[in-house]
Amino acid sequence: MDRIDEAIADLRTQSVPNFHRTAKKYGLITSTLSRRFKGQTVARDEYQAHNRLLNETQEAVLVKYINNLSDKCLPPTTAMVGSMAAGLCKKQPGKDWVPRFVGRHREHLQIGFLEGFDLSRKKADNAFEYRRFFEKVWDHNCIRFESGFNHFLNSLRKRWRP
Repeated sequence: MDRIDEAIADLRTQSVPNFHRTAKKYGLITSTLSRRFKGQTVARDEYQAHNRLLNETQEAVLVKYINNLSDKCLPPTTAMVGSMAAGLCKKQPGKDWVPRFVGRHREHLQIGFLEGFDLSRKKADNAFEYRRFFEKVWDHNCIRFESGFNHFLNSLRKRWRP
């Protein structure tokens, strides 16, 4: 049982609820305790469970289906996961729903495509950058090779003088 639940149970036993003393006794904020006691607010877990697009069972089914596709080497994209969720609940998820879903179930998902993509890797992964890199390496190695080869020839000439 949570501290706030214990404090609410204590308040219910009091003939006239004393929020300040009870909050101090259980180490809580007085306004939070009074709002929860009066039913004006609910616990964060209850609120999130009520406002989620899919309930826990539906999310477990979706995780299992994503893992099944990934096992068959067909990992779904973020758009596909959003479509699957929409099929389960008959409501289109928001643009941030899939990343939040992946974050909630990261330890259970066996996927790679739904991971975030590093923008610096995206910028570095293009044909222009590859070409520029290999031209630098080629030029540097050719110069080193030519200078090394010339040095080798010069050393041979010094040794083989007739």
